[in-house]
Amino acid sequence: MEAIIKGNFVKNDAIKKKDGTVLNVAIVLAGNETVQINNMMFGADVKPLQPVELRVNIKNSQYGLYITPVTNN
Repeated sequence: MEAIIKGNFVKNDAIKKKDGTVLNVAIVLAGNETVQINNMMFGADVKPLQPVELRVNIKNSQYGLYITPVTNN
């Protein structure tokens, strides 16, 4: 499913997975929910709590929702 997330940028983060790979994520506060967007990092010009809006793909996984940015190929 594709959606648009509107919220405030919180931070970029890197999560080390069990297999040793690193997953870059962006954290966005949307309403009262904290949303983790996988495979994405905002640029250095985006400041904490700056409003952001982006198109994402949402998939269901065994751990919850898996959210990734929409890429224009």
